[in-house]
Amino acid sequence: MDNQHELCEARSLLRDLEKLFTPGQGDTSTLEEVKRLCESGIEALDDPYCQGVLRAIEEHAAHFFAPEDAAHPAERTALGRLYLLILSLLAAFEVRLAELEALSPLAHIGERAGHRISHRFGTY
Repeated sequence: MDNQHELCEARSLLRDLEKLFTPGQGDTSTLEEVKRLCESGIEALDDPYCQGVLRAIEEHAAHFFAPEDAAHPAERTALGRLYLLILSLLAAFEVRLAELEALSPLAHIGERAGHRISHRFGTY
């Protein structure tokens, strides 16, 4: 994936997914939106790693946004773990996008000009 437009779209998709996984905000329409975003990302991004992460997010979202069963209080703990897993998948997606940006031809032009790519996990 070398296309800067694709990378910008992927960043936008990441922000939209992060908003949808805000605790207490989910319902069945949220699940449908997560599925729609993940599917469009899988179609648009020509990177197997990004596609795999988006598939995993989509699969885990189905469980995360499923109706709670009040008869099983242990479900809250499981949902907490699932939430952390989804957050780690979103972080992995973000790191991969930063790697792709660093590998893009425009990033190399910036390096030659003395510019560096700044990211919340460090500077590249």
